[in-house]
Amino acid sequence: FKSYEGEHKQQVRNLMLEEVNKLSEPKDLRYCGLPGPQFIDYVQFFDKYGIIQNESLVAEQDRVAANFMISVKRWWNQIQGGEKFRKLKVYRGQIERALELDCYSGMKFNVVNFDWTGGWAKNKNEAIVNLFKNNHLENEAILYITLNDDAFERGRAKRGRGYSLEHSGSDSHLKIAESS
Repeated sequence: FKSYEGEHKQQVRNLMLEEVNKLSEPKDLRYCGLPGPQFIDYVQFFDKYGIIQNESLVAEQDRVAANFMISVKRWWNQIQGGEKFRKLKVYRGQIERALELDCYSGMKFNVVNFDWTGGWAKNKNEAIVNLFKNNHLENEAILYITLNDDAFERGRAKRGRGYSLEHSGSDSHLKIAESS
């Protein structure tokens, strides 16, 4: 599986871990995110703060990666450290769809990490809207959003993928988000 590692990526993860300390109750997190099949940020949050698994949700849209994640959860007792995944909710599909489903209604998160690999697009906007519209955030919560803002992604946005840059008059993903 592809992993996005590097000095900057770990710096961001460290900053995220530090920010959670600012919550009035940083223990026993209710997590929602896109950790990928390595579960890197999920495991880091779990190890440092603890995560209430049955009140936490991860999503993966890549079928192979999602099946792997579901297998990790299913076979948790055969994996060293697997108890971290025992009751975790794993959704195969896009997070914006998961946040609309009745089976996840009532779930409220205090840490959300939308670590997207691409640039700004309509589905990302829908995920954020669904967090608020379906009341999935605790009163005190931290929402992390990361996007790829390289020239390739800006070019894709200019060509009309998701929200088009034509409406924002810029090649900045932030301005696209603000105009959507």
